[in-house]
Amino acid sequence: MEGGITRPMCKFLDALQNSFSALEKIVWESLVATHQEMLSELLSQLDEELKEQRDKARYVLKDMKTREIATRVGPIRFKRSYYRDTETNEWVFLLDEHLGLEARSRTSELVREDAVTAAVSGKSYREAAAEIERQNTGVSASHESIRQWTINTGEVLEQQARLEAQKLNGKKQVPVLFIEADGFWVSIQKGKRQELRFAVVHEGWEARGRKEYALINRQDIFPPTGKDFWEYVSAVVESRYDLSQSFVVINGDRAAWIGKGTEWFLNALYQVDRFHLLREIRQNLRQQPELLKEAQAAVYADDPSALLETLVKAIPGAGLKQREQIQRLHKDITSRPDMVESYQSRLRKHGLELEGYRGMGSAEASVARFSGRLRRLGRSWSKRGIMAMAHAISGQGQGILRHAVTIMEQQLGLRELAKHVKQKTEILPESYGFNCSLPIMNSGRGASGGLSRLMHNISRGSLNPRFI
Repeated sequence: MEGGITRPMCKFLDALQNSFSALEKIVWESLVATHQEMLSELLSQLDEELKEQRDKARYVLKDMKTREIATRVGPIRFKRSYYRDTETNEWVFLLDEHLGLEARSRTSELVREDAVTAAVSGKSYREAAAEIERQNTGVSASHESIRQWTINTGEVLEQQARLEAQKLNGKKQVPVLFIEADGFWVSIQKGKRQELRFAVVHEGWEARGRKEYALINRQDIFPPTGKDFWEYVSAVVESRYDLSQSFVVINGDRAAWIGKGTEWFLNALYQVDRFHLLREIRQNLRQQPELLKEAQAAVYADDPSALLETLVKAIPGAGLKQREQIQRLHKDITSRPDMVESYQSRLRKHGLELEGYRGMGSAEASVARFSGRLRRLGRSWSKRGIMAMAHAISGQGQGILRHAVTIMEQQLGLRELAKHVKQKTEILPESYGFNCSLPIMNSGRGASGGLSRLMHNISRGSLNPRFI
């Protein structure tokens, strides 16, 4: 012993030149290799079980064929049985059917999930491809493959929203429904620009922790290009809700198209988003601090008359540009003074209980999330691609993106799980062993510095959970 370390361990550390990163790399590579062997062995055992349980009169064994699939921790190769189905006269792999493996796919579902998530979270499809490759497991995916997976997943999310609305069949009732509308400009192909408008629909807020809140039953709606925005949004909303006894609160900036939403719902209130309104007041009255305080106080007091008076007083002392903007704001508020009054104040007049109702502004946060991915400098989108990516980003925000990848796989024509193979309750016993072998596993505990024992425990499936 030298300071509590065995001589073999000292030699092992010397060979690594006392480098933690070198030790970490060796352990990582060993774990990856062990995982690959374990998974290949498990697939072989499962194939054997299916071979024994099959209807031997129907499925005639003909051959064994090798398949390679890129998994989350590297590529694996395994052999499985190849059969002739005497009823359909087709060639089948029962293992592939049982596990839902696509016939020509070379990547696992988890790899596709990681790739789509990276595409939505990152800056580009190429960056997502680089992220998959950086995981250092020998797995790669082309940026074009990731683009197709992401587009298909986004389209699945759109379809799922429609199916969910059909289930409700316009029967759900809520006292207040909130619709927050906004938009931003993106570049599309052929050097053009397009405003991507969207609505965030929800039923209110629920607490998540002391200071965090989540929207209840949130739905993001992206009307397709060429469709009237509010006609499409109202159709989607009314396919889910019965609004005959509901108030609809529409929140947004002062864009004329947002205010028109009140024309599409029976009991609709339009509120100018407080964030946008206060920001505009601050930008135009910052050179007149006393009047700025007056205007802000008028907004917080839900007093459009006081705000209009303050704006009139601010015009003479404003610069040319600010004067024009103040006059425009004054004109808008004069035409619809109610849009400055908060929705809470107006709903109280109708006797509604407002406990749990909060200030609005979810659309503004969504703009930051969507535009951060969709408005990258120099990038142009196809109309199909931009809508699909918008739905994918929305799905990620709602925590349903990865599940949508699974649905996407099924909708693209992947075979369903084999139902004609009778299976035992447990195809594999609860404790199973694998005949995996790495050189370090046979070098002895002392010579390997304890790594041989670690690898044997992993291969037997008996690794202590605290080390995972």
